[in-house]
Amino acid sequence: MVFSSLHLCRLCLSIGTVFHTFLLWSQTPPNPTADRPWSSWWYDNSVSDVEDEFNAARRNEESQRGLISGTLDNLALPSNFLSLTTPEQALLLITAERACRNGVNYGSGALTVLPLEGVELNLNTVAQGHADWMSSTGNFGHAGSGGSSSSSRINGAFPMCTEGTGENIAWNSMTGGGFILGIPLAIYGFIYDDSFHSWGHRTLCLGQFSNNNYGDPNKLGLVGFGRATGSNGDYFVMDYLDPIPSCSYDVTNYGAGSGGGCPIHVDVDGMIVSGTFMADQTLASDGTVMSGATVDFQAGASITLENNFTTQSGAELIITIDDCTIASLLSVLPQQHALPHTPTFKMGSPQLSGGHQANLDKLNALE
Repeated sequence: MVFSSLHLCRLCLSIGTVFHTFLLWSQTPPNPTADRPWSSWWYDNSVSDVEDEFNAARRNEESQRGLISGTLDNLALPSNFLSLTTPEQALLLITAERACRNGVNYGSGALTVLPLEGVELNLNTVAQGHADWMSSTGNFGHAGSGGSSSSSRINGAFPMCTEGTGENIAWNSMTGGGFILGIPLAIYGFIYDDSFHSWGHRTLCLGQFSNNNYGDPNKLGLVGFGRATGSNGDYFVMDYLDPIPSCSYDVTNYGAGSGGGCPIHVDVDGMIVSGTFMADQTLASDGTVMSGATVDFQAGASITLENNFTTQSGAELIITIDDCTIASLLSVLPQQHALPHTPTFKMGSPQLSGGHQANLDKLNALE
């Protein structure tokens, strides 16, 4: 069926295969020897501020690890970076941080740091749900609605379709629309200011811990992101799952992080929970809209529902042919004299369990 007209804290890992995954773990970049905090972050408000801070942190890591200055290259962001969605911003930054370490020799041979498979759209929904819950309750942690854990939320959305899960969370005290650089601040903290948490957040961002038996062998792992702002501050969630070959997933890389807005084409497959799926030109689906879900398909040219596409009882499907629009995250940064107190930023304490803890211990012993 084709429609082409307008009317229509922490890190929690749970993989038990220690020896199978250790070769990939050994390719995880080593940690800095000390933190480099983003000083007075609340006064920054531009793309160049993000680039400057990340590049200074890269130079700092190079100095600490005995690398030649410039080895980790320079971060260069698209000019419209701050108008991209939460998942686009986060994926772009993590992809860049992984890529700049691929092939780098920290002293034990050149590392192979694989890129992620991409963003799983239903995992975005899981992450967004926990961000919304923390924002509405003011609670900051991995325990969520109904006493759920990060692993129970992710496994609940992907039954029998994960070989491991993880979660990073961050919060800053900016209220209202949140901090204009809230997403870069969170990713920066995970990667460059994480010694208090034994670099567990950094490991989830840069680590090589997937079984890597799904999809492209030169990529690994799926991520999802959520962000919620309001009177309780600015909350950010990064969820991770290790996919398995027998399951299907709704994956996008947003045009390979080109910063050009919506991807040209989107495939929406598998179990579809509530959310909006947008493509610049075409969208196709052979998935199932789950009972009680409200799903919005939007594309600029055409939307195709394949033969196997179904909607369960009680599901709502909205189909729109229209230009792709990216919600702007721009907000007015308070002036220095208007700040009632120095804003604060924090991350949840990471925890590792099962085989991943043993692998991380081995990595730390190697440094």
